[in-house]
Amino acid sequence: MQRTTLQLFFALSFLSVTLFHGCGSSHAVAKSDVTHRKTNQPSAQQASTKKSTPKPMTLAEQLKVDQDGEGEYITYWKLDDSHLVVEKKKDTYYNLYLYSLKDSKVTFDKYLIDSSEPITDLKKSPDQEGVMIFKRGEESVAFDYANLHYVVDNGDINSSASPLEQIRALIKSGNATYLCVGDSTRSNDPTYDNGHIVEMIRDALAPYGVKVKNISVTGILLKEVVEHRWDRLNMDTIVSEIAGDGSHTIVDIDLGINDYGEFTQKIDANMRKLVQTLLAKKPKVHILLEVPGRTYYDKEEMSNFFIRTYKKIAEDYHLAFLDIPTHAMPLDKLDLSWYRITNGRQDQTHLSMKGQKIVAHYIISQLLGE
Repeated sequence: MQRTTLQLFFALSFLSVTLFHGCGSSHAVAKSDVTHRKTNQPSAQQASTKKSTPKPMTLAEQLKVDQDGEGEYITYWKLDDSHLVVEKKKDTYYNLYLYSLKDSKVTFDKYLIDSSEPITDLKKSPDQEGVMIFKRGEESVAFDYANLHYVVDNGDINSSASPLEQIRALIKSGNATYLCVGDSTRSNDPTYDNGHIVEMIRDALAPYGVKVKNISVTGILLKEVVEHRWDRLNMDTIVSEIAGDGSHTIVDIDLGINDYGEFTQKIDANMRKLVQTLLAKKPKVHILLEVPGRTYYDKEEMSNFFIRTYKKIAEDYHLAFLDIPTHAMPLDKLDLSWYRITNGRQDQTHLSMKGQKIVAHYIISQLLGE
């Protein structure tokens, strides 16, 4: 009896221990399983991020977001792999841009045309590669959007000739006007006595019957011309001096030296704006883009900037280009005597009569090809 009681006691004890460990083990598995399930569930932040992923925007939607608040995008054309977009500015200017739309992302490519009249009816030329045809107001216009210049017919002047060769042919045709647009380095200002360069050009072109006019203004900035800051010289006054479609006018632009320093970063865009405006309003005008002469205090850095910047603009718009620092004022010949004495002090920007003769001789040789 005693043995039986002890056996029963040990059996019950063993059963209790087994049940106890079994329950603990089951609880551990359940807890581990819950933890695993929680780990695989997305967090509230992840769910929110997933929901807020934007859908790709259309060209119109992206351009609207990219607006500067000054205009309204009004027309779109599909052209090859790009889109041409007309923007109407608040001041009634119309700008034509070229945008790419790849992988649902808009990329600004080129600023093509600035027009004071509406741009409409744009289409690809059926027989000229890379040329688009459109209406600017009532006028039909052809524009080479690949090389950024108007496609024009200059009558007897060979349109396949270089821009400088076309200017030479126009001068010798006996029916040309030469318009100089510059700052104090070209103006008839007695303070700097710098009008002699244009006077010498006038005398050299006189035998060909060329009318010469100088509308340069002392102290003017390229930025001010583009922004219509002054009545004496701005884009409208320049355009008003160009007769007809501009086919008989040479516009010699020598601006930018007063912008260098404070507004250096805007020189490229402002010169392009001026060129685009002249071509938009006078599509057959002959533009001669000059690099400002060297200053004695900054012989290389400034000149290298203008040479690089203006040469690229001339190439982009198919303009005649004169590199005065390199060819008229080379570093190995530059001398302080080329600069005038102003108010009893050595001037290192404005040229003496000697310096003006050197620069004028170079310009005249390029205009006449002699």
